[in-house]
Amino acid sequence: MARLKVLNVAEKPSVASSIAEILSKGRPNKIKSCSKYNPVFTFDYKIKNDIWYMYVTSVTGHLTDQKFDDRYKNWHNTDPQELFDAEITVYVEKDKKNIENNLKKYSKECNMLILWLDCDREGEHICFEVINACRITNRKLIIHRAQFSAVTEKDIIHAINNLKEPNKNLAYSVDVRREIDLRMGSIFTRFMTIRYIELVKHETSIISYGPCQFPTLGFVVNRYLDIKNFKNEYYWSIKMKYVYNNDEINPMDDENNYDDHDDEQMDSDSDESDSYYTNNDDSNNYSDETDDYYDFTWSRIRLFDHLAVILIYEELLKNPLCKITNVYESETRKYKPYPLNTLQMTKLVSIYFKISSKECMMLAEKLYNKGYISYPRTETNYFPDSMNLHKIINELRKNDNFGWYANKLCEEHKYQKPRKGKMNDKAHPPIHPVKNMNKSLKVEEKEWKLYEFICKHFLAVCSNDAIGYNTKVTAKIQEEQFFCKGLKIKEKNYLEIYTYEKWNDKIIPSFQVDDEFYPTSLLIEEGITQPPKYLSESNLLTLMDKFSIGTDATMHEHIENIQKRNYVIKNSKSLFIPTNLGIALVQSYKKFKDIGIDLTDPSLRAKMEKDMSLVASGVKQKNEIIRNYIDIMKYIYQEIYNRIDVLDKNIHYYLNNPDQLSYT
Repeated sequence: MARLKVLNVAEKPSVASSIAEILSKGRPNKIKSCSKYNPVFTFDYKIKNDIWYMYVTSVTGHLTDQKFDDRYKNWHNTDPQELFDAEITVYVEKDKKNIENNLKKYSKECNMLILWLDCDREGEHICFEVINACRITNRKLIIHRAQFSAVTEKDIIHAINNLKEPNKNLAYSVDVRREIDLRMGSIFTRFMTIRYIELVKHETSIISYGPCQFPTLGFVVNRYLDIKNFKNEYYWSIKMKYVYNNDEINPMDDENNYDDHDDEQMDSDSDESDSYYTNNDDSNNYSDETDDYYDFTWSRIRLFDHLAVILIYEELLKNPLCKITNVYESETRKYKPYPLNTLQMTKLVSIYFKISSKECMMLAEKLYNKGYISYPRTETNYFPDSMNLHKIINELRKNDNFGWYANKLCEEHKYQKPRKGKMNDKAHPPIHPVKNMNKSLKVEEKEWKLYEFICKHFLAVCSNDAIGYNTKVTAKIQEEQFFCKGLKIKEKNYLEIYTYEKWNDKIIPSFQVDDEFYPTSLLIEEGITQPPKYLSESNLLTLMDKFSIGTDATMHEHIENIQKRNYVIKNSKSLFIPTNLGIALVQSYKKFKDIGIDLTDPSLRAKMEKDMSLVASGVKQKNEIIRNYIDIMKYIYQEIYNRIDVLDKNIHYYLNNPDQLSYT
């Protein structure tokens, strides 16, 4: 019997190379390929009682794209509405033709096709793109799906010994997304660009619309409007300060130590308050070197009635003797993080390193392709009990920078099971390191930072919570309550390695119930409420996740798109600020809310994402969902067009009356 010939196809050349290296035990042969960027490797592979002759090659992401027929190519000669029902052609992109030829050539020689594409919806769709290309020259191919989450020997060997079938429903859900996005995006982009481009031709060459892009822009503009419409309010509070010096407490003479002063107003960028009443007693001056300040917070926190605060304060001055009423002590924990999923990774990396979500995903892809981390696109935030986490910790003991902590987990029996989150995409485990990499290796600085973060996060996940003791002291002056909080850290545990989070001691004196003292100072302080801040990338990702805009694998692309289209910019603090064009689009489309239409509202896309998930799980049919959303789109377009004067008027108004935005 002739040997079985098997064509193996990965999603990227680097993954194909790693698979060939693992399965050939480091001895693959490189042969001629139709694509210079997608090499072909060959070798014999023994599986059970058979020997397979393996060809291993790759694609580079999606092989096919979609477009309308060429007769719709001219924007000015085509009514955008025609695209609702226009036929869509699926085609192989010009720069992918050599890859397609490669697949056709080698599938012709093979009996079996094994698909090593990424194990997510997009990867499943690419599986069927590859199948279609291979079946052009060989319709008798036996087809299998390899499922793996990391490019490691263990995962690759397990995958080839447990081959599955490709999942058509997952691929269908991508068909739904692609068609809806193409139709909606093309129709509204053409409509807006043709009608309004002359107004903004110096800012952009196209006014694009996307079903995820506009809700994402809406979040940024809504926060801008919250800031613009914010009304500051003054408030007042009473602040008590006490200096503890371990000597016998000498009550202060309230007549000499509390003076009334004129109001002084100070400008402030925060909620910091201005003192109205201060203690001027020089006999009670104290040294920073020998004494400690302790702040007591008023239990009312703050009031917006100035006169009421003054009346309360003046009453306190009559007899400011303070008495400790309660001392509460309890153990507290700072919980270690959950295992890392894609959304959390992109949020934390943007906070800790100011790396955008798009760049973070590019760096994560590189680390994955090199075999250093597991698959970086996952919603899962808990490890299955069957996963050998000790093996990963042992691998990290080799690291020059944090191997000491991995040793500690192993040798001092400090390992603790990770917390279990509630997210599971049933495809991939949380993001984790799979192979040690030292900083001494030639690696980009940002790539190293991300790898180090993923490793430290994993080690923190496998550690104990930090443990401390909380102290809360409550005190009373007449009928007014004050409190002071302290913290003593007993065991840092995961915080030893997870230096991105802070938890610091705040030691307070050992007060006893019924202790009495006169405050060192008792002040009225004035503050002013502050508007919210512009959205950071982490804030924006949180909102997108909350309202189901995009997926963990695509959110970063939508954020990138609204910047590329000049709808928003990032300021020097990496916060998103809308441009006048972005504001004009959002504010103008909001004028249709009274008839139930708002293209920037996230609810429509959230419903689409839910329906796409139902297609992926086989609950709903692909064509049914596509038809439903085409009908919805037709209604939206027609209603906007029926009131086009409203849109015209508002677009012109907002573009011709730019807000005075600060981009610093």
